[in-house]
Amino acid sequence: KPVRYELSAAEREAAASADRREDDGRSATVVEPIEGLPRELWFQGDSPATIIGGVNDDADDDELMGEAMSSDDGSDAADVEITPSDAVLLAGRTDDDWSALEVHVYDDQTGSLYTHHDLALAAFPLAVEWLRLPSSSSEQEGDPKTTNSYVAVGTFDTAIEIWNLDVLDALEPTATLGTPGKKKKKTSQTPKKKKTHTDAVTTLAWNRASTNTLASGSADSTVRLWDLQTATCASTWDVVAATESTPSRVEACRWHPREAAALASGGEDRRVTLRDCRAKDSANVYAREAAPIEALAWNPVAAAALVAACDDGALVGYDVRGGPSAPALFRVAHGTKAVSTIAFNDDGLLASASYDKAVKLWDGRSSSATPSPALVASKEMGVGKLFALTFDEGDPYLLAVGGSKGLLALWDTTENDEVAAFKASTTGAS
Repeated sequence: KPVRYELSAAEREAAASADRREDDGRSATVVEPIEGLPRELWFQGDSPATIIGGVNDDADDDELMGEAMSSDDGSDAADVEITPSDAVLLAGRTDDDWSALEVHVYDDQTGSLYTHHDLALAAFPLAVEWLRLPSSSSEQEGDPKTTNSYVAVGTFDTAIEIWNLDVLDALEPTATLGTPGKKKKKTSQTPKKKKTHTDAVTTLAWNRASTNTLASGSADSTVRLWDLQTATCASTWDVVAATESTPSRVEACRWHPREAAALASGGEDRRVTLRDCRAKDSANVYAREAAPIEALAWNPVAAAALVAACDDGALVGYDVRGGPSAPALFRVAHGTKAVSTIAFNDDGLLASASYDKAVKLWDGRSSSATPSPALVASKEMGVGKLFALTFDEGDPYLLAVGGSKGLLALWDTTENDEVAAFKASTTGAS
């Protein structure tokens, strides 16, 4: 059943400001909320792919924010209802000393994208990860299929906040992982191991095969695993070798989509590391790249293929079956500026977003004959330098980006003829 709530006057004004922008015959829907920097964004969904996608396409999704919303007869209720066909998008935003997590709704029938509501954050958001966790009632009844929507948020603070998205206008997080507080000053002394990050949390990855497990990376040069059931740190790895003293910020960590214990990470030290999290000292460290690693993505159509995005504009592919001594599978250039983020859709279409303000789409269906991805299409999104990007799992050819102008933009990539041909080739359509 549709869930309704009544917007405030300010929210109605923000929703009314959404417009449809045409660019060279291909659409990019742009919404203009309060100016700021969207740092990270995710669609919501349940498909076991690398990226959290987003149409509410099952019964559980109808409960999104349902516990806190009651049906009203207000005149604006129809404008803000969340229906099973809507896509729900999360965006972390900051503007001067104000930061928030925004919940956006996209109605593909009307092409409208509006801010449903937001949650005030205490610090600048750096990472956002949607979580689908069993509800306490379902555990009591022995029904693990009933889940609630949560979000994990990493910020410049040292702790990770877990917010319940089924509660509208929540005033505080449901749980906090680690200890909030000031960052630890760098000293020459070896710090004692603590069950918390000691610097900004820069990346998060939820394990869909082991749903109580969340991985985090930090500017404190560690990767941590968290038990979401007990809200405690289960494991910690230092990404800096014992023979090295320079701190190395972790920029990305991603779970393998099929091997539940395999976690890839990368960052400022210019190396990709693949760990078997069942073994404390099991890590394959690959050769240093020419620039820091900014993002990682597993290829859903080639389970052993991992792609890294680098600060110098390069995309580097690895076949992890070859081990760390094997050469890179490919190196291609998005451009000369940093590639901030990458994402695959379920068909193997790879999207890369950069500080050059453009998105590029690549054919990621590599083979031994053609291991390098071929460029399919590109588009300047009109929202400034690009910081965040994701595909919608409900519509895997709908792409969302966030940029330095404080704007979000959506691109229906199939409006590009080359992308439409790629899609047809994956489905056998004529």
